[in-house]
Amino acid sequence: MRIRNRPWLASLTLVALLAPAAGAALGPEPPRAGSDSEATSDRGEAYAHLMRALFAMRRGEVGRAVDEIHAALALVPDSPDMKTEAARLLLRWTGRVGEAERLARSALELDGDHEGATRFLAEVAAARALGRSPDDASRAEAIRLYEKLAEGDTTGRPDVLRTLFELHRQAGDLDGELRAVRRLVKERPGDLRATQTLAQLLLHSGQPVESLRVLLAYAVGHPYEEDLLAWAEQLANSQRAWPAVVEFLETRAPFSRGAPALNRFYGEALLRVGRTEPAAEVLQEALAARPHDRKVRQDLGWAYREMGRMADAAAIFRDLARESPDYPLLHELLAETLFEQHDVDGALQSYGTALTALMDREDVQASYRDRLRQKIAALHLNRGEHAEADAAIGELETPEGPLALEIRCRVAIERGAWDEARRQTRRLTDAKETGLATLLEGEIAAGERKWVRAATEFEDGIALEGHYARPRVADVYRLAGKPDKGLELLSRWVELEPELADARFHLGVYFYELDRLDDAERALRHAFRLDPGHDRALNFLGYSLAERKIRLDEALEMIERALEADAWNGAYLDSLGWVYYQMGRYEEALPPLERAAGELPKDATVLEHLGDVYLSLGDREGAITAWRRALAAGAEEAEALRTKIRR
Repeated sequence: MRIRNRPWLASLTLVALLAPAAGAALGPEPPRAGSDSEATSDRGEAYAHLMRALFAMRRGEVGRAVDEIHAALALVPDSPDMKTEAARLLLRWTGRVGEAERLARSALELDGDHEGATRFLAEVAAARALGRSPDDASRAEAIRLYEKLAEGDTTGRPDVLRTLFELHRQAGDLDGELRAVRRLVKERPGDLRATQTLAQLLLHSGQPVESLRVLLAYAVGHPYEEDLLAWAEQLANSQRAWPAVVEFLETRAPFSRGAPALNRFYGEALLRVGRTEPAAEVLQEALAARPHDRKVRQDLGWAYREMGRMADAAAIFRDLARESPDYPLLHELLAETLFEQHDVDGALQSYGTALTALMDREDVQASYRDRLRQKIAALHLNRGEHAEADAAIGELETPEGPLALEIRCRVAIERGAWDEARRQTRRLTDAKETGLATLLEGEIAAGERKWVRAATEFEDGIALEGHYARPRVADVYRLAGKPDKGLELLSRWVELEPELADARFHLGVYFYELDRLDDAERALRHAFRLDPGHDRALNFLGYSLAERKIRLDEALEMIERALEADAWNGAYLDSLGWVYYQMGRYEEALPPLERAAGELPKDATVLEHLGDVYLSLGDREGAITAWRRALAAGAEEAEALRTKIRR
């Protein structure tokens, strides 16, 4: 945000101050007249002379005016007030700067703290310092005098601080500028220009967080200044200062519905620092005040995503994408949310729409379009659609990125094109992705049944990529008919990191895949003994017990604990509904399964469970609808499901 230059002078006009002299010069001061007993009368008469001088000047009778001023000074020669008033009249109407200054300095000799004389001399010096031909001496004097004026109460005289700021600015004194404008903001907290200036100076002086706090302090008192909030948002982003925003605003929250922009900004800040649930609450408040505000809705969609409320997030992003079809980010957000809901077709469609919106746009980098193409290719690859994955990768404008090379390599592995796969791993190595390339070399060797080489490559890859590569390698062994090799890898992880709950969890899941259920249960229990809040282990074991219809009360307790950690997780909600179903508690099973189907509308297992509950509650139509949706989602036991429907 640019701030216009503001000269911030007091009430003096430079041309008027330094205009050519006119009229007769003041002569020598007459001798002092009168006595102490006549002082009051003399002052009254002196001011009468000054008034006549003013009227004469207005008529253009400069000589007569000067005579009247002489007469006034003769009556009260020791009055600093009279000398100051006379100086102002001379300067204002005759332009006699030197003579006016002499009178003001004489006033200061009589009273060194005389505010009027100090101010007069300060204004004259500032006019010279800030004029067309500034000089250092005038500026130094002006700064000295204005600093003296600033020692007093300037609450009702902001021009003192503004002029002092301008003088320091001209002198290149950043500290002086900051002192003046800080005090101005403190005395006039509603002064937008002063606030903007202080924020800009703090930023210039290397204090971005302090600059941000200044903007926020003003915004709290003036929440309608949305341009200022936009600047604060830009600053928080560029400086990664969102924690400072939250720290400042949370002590002043909550904000009323009359401050929707401030609520949105506060909600965004909470979201940026990972405080998702309070962020959602604040953003909901902002949305109630501005139901059509796109930024509020987008941030609230983000908050819902982070909370796992995918159905709510998808609804928001779907509406936004419909309203702004040419805004690719919204389609991308929708695609990612649909993928989380296991809606791969919907995700592919939304990624495609985002990509179409970006085509032929010169203001968009090719890397953005390629990022979308690679996501599309990865989705096709996960579904085994090799030709479609190849086609997406073939459209890349910069085809040498690590993800593109990995996808090309995996497609080649799936097809058994080993030489092509190795060519891609060499390119990955050249791209500094040595660990990934080594693991892929292991997969190539496994595909060729070269187990000694595969083992060597896998061990080297794990050493480079870390232990979390072990579950994928173990699956390669299991699917290749060598489950013991995978078990050996995961057991070794447990030996190396015996206190890591994740290692026990992955070992338990692997045992489950091998149908070694007792071993799986021991490993999973060990996982949540190490980490009582390990929700994946709790849910996995709870669901497996429910599937086997054993120890259902314990299964229920485990699943409820998992949901305490992730209340909107569709898989956990499905587990809760399913354990209630297995317990015969059909009324209690329905709400979590309906919620699960909302979060995971394309999950065949969830939909089949929902249909089973509907049937148990006597809702045949609901059951058939849910089962048909499960079939459309690719249910594994499709024939068994069709049999249910026929019955």
